[in-house]
Amino acid sequence: LADADNAAAIPPVGVANASITDSTAGDIVVSGIIDGMDTSSFSAGDNVYLDTTAGALVATRPDQEWVYRIGQVVYSDASNGVLMVNMERVPGRFYAHASFDGKTSASSNADAHFAVEYEGTIEKIELFTSTFMTGSSADDHWLVDIQDVTNSDASMLSAVYNTNTSGDFTWKTWNDLGTLTATTANLAMTRSSILNLEITEAGAVGTNAPSWGGLAIGVRVTLIPNN
Repeated sequence: LADADNAAAIPPVGVANASITDSTAGDIVVSGIIDGMDTSSFSAGDNVYLDTTAGALVATRPDQEWVYRIGQVVYSDASNGVLMVNMERVPGRFYAHASFDGKTSASSNADAHFAVEYEGTIEKIELFTSTFMTGSSADDHWLVDIQDVTNSDASMLSAVYNTNTSGDFTWKTWNDLGTLTATTANLAMTRSSILNLEITEAGAVGTNAPSWGGLAIGVRVTLIPNN
């Protein structure tokens, strides 16, 4: 059985149109229609992918850089389901990267913009700093947010990353900025989407930790591609 996370069991060859036991001949469909199968866990129109469970299909792309799209569900039914087999290797994830020179400000920096060149839904946002960054007091901390400029500056995060409560930034490491907003529309990216890195300094953070000024700052946004 093909298995998305087993290198020895990919790529998939085709979809069996009936169960085939070991040492028994049977038919597989490489391209075309299979009917009379159980597609009840999917909806008509769903793209289905090779799952990390051997021999299974899944509607959500596995968490891998490359995945195998097996085809599309034509009809959803427990016994008379129809699947159009059209196998192809497709990206499982896209990445948007940006690098900036450090800035410090007592107010928001609203000029660190970068474009997203892919269409999909944001899965994770990470920040990189070239120096260990701290600031853990109520009067002395950093606030970091990512906004969608083309969506009325909608925040991508459910809460702004705050070094006072969220933790310090480990240098030379990709730091996860935390839970994303529950508003799906805010996470939907198109080729015209522009994101903004917003860093706010509260208090004299530079007295307890290196200033953002002159630092190398990197942002990495992981997107699940649209079907």
